[in-house]
Amino acid sequence: MAGVTLEQVSKIYPPSVTAVEPLDLEIADGEFVVLVGPSGCGKTTLLRMIAGLEAVTTGRVLVGARDVTRVAPQARDIAMVFQSYALYPQMTVRENLAFPLKTRRVRRAEIAERVEAVARTLDIAELLDRKPGQLSGGQRQRVAIGRATIRQPQVFLMDEPLSNLDAKLRVEMRAELARLHLRLGTTTIYVTHDQVEAMTLGQRVVVMRGGALQQCDTPRALFGTPENLFVATFIGSPTMNLVDAELADGAVSFGGLSVIVDGWKSLGSEPRPVILGIRPAAFGVPGPGADPTLPRLRVIPDVVEELGTETHVLFSMEGCASAFGPALLNGSAPRSSGLARFTAVVDGTNAINRGAPLELIIRREHLHIFDPHTGAALRR
Repeated sequence: MAGVTLEQVSKIYPPSVTAVEPLDLEIADGEFVVLVGPSGCGKTTLLRMIAGLEAVTTGRVLVGARDVTRVAPQARDIAMVFQSYALYPQMTVRENLAFPLKTRRVRRAEIAERVEAVARTLDIAELLDRKPGQLSGGQRQRVAIGRATIRQPQVFLMDEPLSNLDAKLRVEMRAELARLHLRLGTTTIYVTHDQVEAMTLGQRVVVMRGGALQQCDTPRALFGTPENLFVATFIGSPTMNLVDAELADGAVSFGGLSVIVDGWKSLGSEPRPVILGIRPAAFGVPGPGADPTLPRLRVIPDVVEELGTETHVLFSMEGCASAFGPALLNGSAPRSSGLARFTAVVDGTNAINRGAPLELIIRREHLHIFDPHTGAALRR
């Protein structure tokens, strides 16, 4: 096993289309790192450059201490799992699993032993004599993963391997992948557009947009301390509420409400326009022991979505406007949509009715402030 290091790696397609801007990334030996972002952000291109399926325009790719930038894909000791499974339909599961070892001229007895071991690990032992056409989507994906793991490569690359599965099976396979990584400890780089998948699987998550690396951090840090508006709104479901606000002397004001925000006082006492980000979980329904110092607002729910353990409350607020920063609008000037609309996530045990007045508290630890011109987070 080995880590992966990218040094100023970029990809430019002729005549001058930049798919991946120069970036540095160091992935430790045994780490599970997820590349996430919207379609066209460059995450799959980056993965293919690591695999050797795309030529690197500039920079170097290292596996361990070995420079593999110009090394052929089959000589990099990297295994890749694709979205489409890529199984041989005429072969049985046993033959599909054994194929990578046969091409390496591994002894027949060792092949049989390793096939059985991988099949037990992935719970597909009873499927060894079936062909891919006789398997479900989840079973086929297990076989594809098994064919990659049986080689015992230094690095696993996975390109949206769960995207063809239904929602329930995706959750189950996520857990299987996490357990498999725990057992094998192989360096894994995983590509997805699903931020929930990224947050649940990755030890670190690389957020990409427009070919550029936006932030690389742990899931907790991405959610709690996003570096810009794009990361803030891309990570977290439901998405962060954004509203035009004004910051002055340690308090942020919007819609006639002023909230003291600890730690931002050092930014100065002169009023300045900002974009305030409020996580849906920042809202709560005050109970008997609620902190009396927390800011409160009365709202009229437009929509109430009861999801069992939690309830989503959608409401509007007059006197302020929902904000869209330049990081979300490809560098254009900030603009507002008019009436501010919010989503609150509260405890599902609360009885909430659409159209009935509701009092909410705001927890300050889930508030974020951004520069409206650059989209960068303003730190405490």
